[in-house]
Formats: sequence, structure tokens, C-alpha cells
Amino acid sequence: MIKELRLQNFQSHKDTVLEFHPGVNVVAGSSNSGKSTVLRAINWLLYNRPSGDAFVSHWARNAKGNQELDTSVTMITDGVTIERKKSKTTKNTYSIDDKMLEAIGLDIPEEVSSALNMGEVNTQRQHDAPFLLSESPGEVARFFNKIVHFDAIDQYLSALESKKRKAKSEAENAKQNAERLEKELEQYSFIKKAEQILNKIEVAEDTLNDIKRNVNVLGTDLGIYGENYERYESASAIISKAEKLVAHLEKAQEGLPQKREVIKALTESLVASEYSNDVLTKTKDLALAEKYCKKISAATTLSAQLGIRVKVLQESITQYEDMMIMDGCLKEEIINEESALPDTCPLCGKELEWDS
Repeated sequence: MIKELRLQNFQSHKDTVLEFHPGVNVVAGSSNSGKSTVLRAINWLLYNRPSGDAFVSHWARNAKGNQELDTSVTMITDGVTIERKKSKTTKNTYSIDDKMLEAIGLDIPEEVSSALNMGEVNTQRQHDAPFLLSESPGEVARFFNKIVHFDAIDQYLSALESKKRKAKSEAENAKQNAERLEKELEQYSFIKKAEQILNKIEVAEDTLNDIKRNVNVLGTDLGIYGENYERYESASAIISKAEKLVAHLEKAQEGLPQKREVIKALTESLVASEYSNDVLTKTKDLALAEKYCKKISAATTLSAQLGIRVKVLQESITQYEDMMIMDGCLKEEIINEESALPDTCPLCGKELEWDS
């Protein structure tokens, strides 16, 4: 039960105290004396409405119309004292037995709602129609459903329908976004072909690196070939001279057995010194021939090695020519693939420059 109501600087009430008694209480007065303001003040405390500061008394404002004095409504019930205040320096506040509570927006602190335990059924405005008599059957049913908490079902169904509409809207938005993204992805359809070209370019770069390595090896082999070719020409000249010497020696060896018999006989008898000198000269020719035979053998071995190197060099040249043909084919294929790419970037619209 409300025992006392105090209004300070609230519209026409500068500091009004109303004391209520058990039973029916009547507030009487002439027009514009502040009777409706009492109901408005109770609604302001119960429901945090009306918002704004239109209810602040004019004497509580300065010359510029700004609030200077506090406006408050205090209600004393059987159990607690609740005050609703709007001031110049503080935010909209409630207090229960001097315990300060802050009102956020149009919400009422839970402690205030629990302490008052009053709702719309407990109050009625001055010009409201007779209670429930003017309402439609649906509104009357809704009111009683709220009294016995059947309104929770309506709230649940309403919330379910709201979520259904929201889910449908989100699904539609998701579908539109998916269609939009698919259209945007069409602008990047060239990326797959570009990846294929990039792979071919990487293969071409690897092939080019192999060609460069082979060219370096080929250059080294050419240097070695040049050096060995000079040695080969020198060895060929030696072989030519050696062949002539061998032919000369073969002729000399035809009568060598008989000459050895003669040398043996002459040596034993120590006669014909001039003939002995001739025999010694022939013996020196044989030593020289043996020396040339060793050189011929070494030159023959070198010639075989040079033949092998020449064969390897010819294979390297053939491989190099094949790689150059392959490189030309890859370049031609890359040029053909690049011609299929877009001329402008789908993101920024700038002209694309493709390096051949």
C-alpha cells in the first residue's frame, strides 16, 4: 500500500506531500491545479516514463532554460522508501532506502520493480477508457493470459515467428551473397589457365637452367677438346714420323739374324773394326726404335681417349640442340597461352603487361 507520495519541482508541484489512507483516496481540486500531474509522477516513478525533461518545473531552470534544481518523486510504501530523481549533475537515478541505483535508458532497475510489485493493471490514466469494458475480446483475453502468465506462450510463438522470419531473411541474403560471389568468381576464371602457364614457365625455366648448365659443361669440354686436339695433332705428327721409322726398321730387321751372326763372329775374332763400328751404329738404331715404339703406344692410347671425348662432345652437342628446340616450343606455347589471358585486371581495371 502507498502511504505517502512527495513531488519536488515536478511540473506545478514545488514541494507537495500527499498522505494516503487505507481504502479509497480522492484527489480533488480545480482545473490546472496539478491533479493529473500526481498520476504522471506515479507513472514516472513506476515505468520511467515520460522521458526527457519536459516535466521539470520552470522555477527549477535558469534563464537559458537549463535545469538548476533537482526534480524528484518519492513514494513510501509499507516496506520501503523509493525515490526517482533527475538532477543537473547526476544521471537519472533511483534509490531504495537511500541505496543509489542507476536507470539505463527507459529500463527500470530490477530492485525497484521487485520492491513495488506493481504493473499496468494497478494504474490508469485520466482519459483512459473504463477498465477492460472498451477492449476487444482478444485484448481482454490477452490481459488475463498475462495475469496467469499464459502470455509466455504468445511471447514464445511470437519469438519463434520472429526467428523464423529472421532465418528466412538470412537464408535469402546468403543466397544472394552466394550468387554475387559466383559472379565475382567468374572474373577470375583465367587464374586456372594462368596457373597452367605458370607451371609451363617453371618447367621452361628448369629446362633453361639445364641448358645453361650443359652449355657450361660444353664450354669446359670444348676447352679440353681444344687442348687435346693440339696434343692430338702433335701426336699425329709423331706417329707419322714413327711409322716411317718403323718401316725403315722393318726393312733393317729383315737381315738382322744374319747380321747378328756376323756381329757375333766379328766380336769373337775382334776383326774388321770398321765393320764393328757399323754394327754398333745399327745397335743404337734399335734402341732408338724401341724408344719410338713406346711413344707410338702412348700416342695410340691418347688417340683412343680423344676419340671417346669427341664422341661424348658430339652427344652433348646433340642434347644441346634438342634442348634448344624444346625451349623454342615452350616459348611458342607460352605465347599462345598468354594470348588467352585478359588484357585488363578485373579488380583495378589496369592494363596487364605480360612479359614474353
